[in-house]
Amino acid sequence: MWFHIPKSIFKSLGGLDFLLKCDFELTKIPILLSNFHKQVLHFWKMVFTHNFTPHGSIVWNNRSILINRKSIFKTDWYEKGILFVTDLMGSDGLLLNHRDFIIKFNLNCSCNEYLKLCKAIPVGLIHLIQNTLRYSKVAASLPKLKVGEYIVTDRKCNNALLVTAFKSKFFNDYNNYFLVTPNLSIIEKAFSMFVKWPLSPKVKETHFKISHNIYPVAKFLHKRFKFDLTCCAFCECPEESLNHLFFSCPFSSKLWGDIKRWLSLKIDNIPEINISHVLYYVDGLDSKISDMVNIVFCLLNIIYTAVNGEVLPLVLFSFSTNLNCISPH
Repeated sequence: MWFHIPKSIFKSLGGLDFLLKCDFELTKIPILLSNFHKQVLHFWKMVFTHNFTPHGSIVWNNRSILINRKSIFKTDWYEKGILFVTDLMGSDGLLLNHRDFIIKFNLNCSCNEYLKLCKAIPVGLIHLIQNTLRYSKVAASLPKLKVGEYIVTDRKCNNALLVTAFKSKFFNDYNNYFLVTPNLSIIEKAFSMFVKWPLSPKVKETHFKISHNIYPVAKFLHKRFKFDLTCCAFCECPEESLNHLFFSCPFSSKLWGDIKRWLSLKIDNIPEINISHVLYYVDGLDSKISDMVNIVFCLLNIIYTAVNGEVLPLVLFSFSTNLNCISPH
């Protein structure tokens, strides 16, 4: 059932396998889809890297090639091997006239039908293709349905491999649990607890990015987007990693030391602050003060990332002054 129903639904678009290779847009597909299939296609667009090349532009199900605000698919043309915009062009990059097109593909179509499709192709895309064909000999090919390093249509690509591929895609192949002996119960508790804390969405978003190791520090941006590595924004250390920015940087070390001393004045048996406390959750505290302490840590993280090294001491001084007015009980 899970195979035959999608096969029947997407048959008018060339099949699901072909549709996933196209640069489609959900709102422009000319068929009615259930919310389930819309969601599946939406997630596919999120995880599949569609590398744009002008000469490789597929004419069918293309979000840029529209007639009556809907993308196009012609089954008889598709069966004749017409896939790319370049199939409608000659070697000089110019669109074929109707007669040459019919002779080339032995296809029966009206002149009006052919011209209507040609006019739907954006002029800018045609110029890009012409410039590409003019200066290089390239051949168009359909992309492979890959998520990360795995081809999803391969029989060896089971659910375990797909989960690994999706995690690598969403979390940039980072090992989130980079502590020597990670306590998974603390990490899971942090993920569930921060939702209920009385914090603004911005603070919760920042905590989520930090705890999932996807906060945009210089090392993360370099690995994911190939940005040049930059120094720490506070101490100008050559490498700005998540560990460094929030824990080992001299500014952050001094901050957590001051917080530890402030909390110790009001609460007994405050543990030594480590990186697990900063990135995830401070566990082992009395239930009456646990939420308050962890909220303070979340607020400090977002304050720390919102200022630069020059104004940080002033902000922290003001923050610590206000903290003295708060009773943890």
